[in-house]
Amino acid sequence: MEESLQLILSKLENVEGEIQGVKSELQLIKADQKEMYAELQEVKTDQKEMRAELQEVKADQKEMYAELQEVKADQKEMRAELQEVKADQKEMRAELQEVKTEVRIIDKKVDNLTSEMRSHFKRVDAKLDEHQSVFKVVNKELQTVKYDIDYLNIKVASHDMKLHNIIRSMQS
Repeated sequence: MEESLQLILSKLENVEGEIQGVKSELQLIKADQKEMYAELQEVKTDQKEMRAELQEVKADQKEMYAELQEVKADQKEMRAELQEVKADQKEMRAELQEVKTEVRIIDKKVDNLTSEMRSHFKRVDAKLDEHQSVFKVVNKELQTVKYDIDYLNIKVASHDMKLHNIIRSMQS
């Protein structure tokens, strides 16, 4: 029995040693658990920070999406304006063609009018030359007539004097 008691005591000592080992391991586990809890708290803090940053990113993303929508709206507006400009450009091209056609017509008319005016001017110039020569002839004739009139005036005056003298001599 004693032997069995010894055996039990030795086993009890072994168990106590094992309990001491388990206790020390439990202390280590508790220390590790505290470290892990501290690390878990750090992870939770980091997670909160990351959530806050994620919320900021989401807010920025929403802003960017809103700005993108504005840019798209502006782009649509610019496309519409560009289409209007293109339509105006086509219209202006058509009007330019009309203007060019009208300018050609006017140019032809001006050429015809210029030709007609030259022809008319030549005729007028010829008529002026004709009239000038007529005026020269008439002028010469008028001078001749004037000389004749002056001569006749002198003759009339002379005859008047003679008549006057004759009438006076007859009266006396």
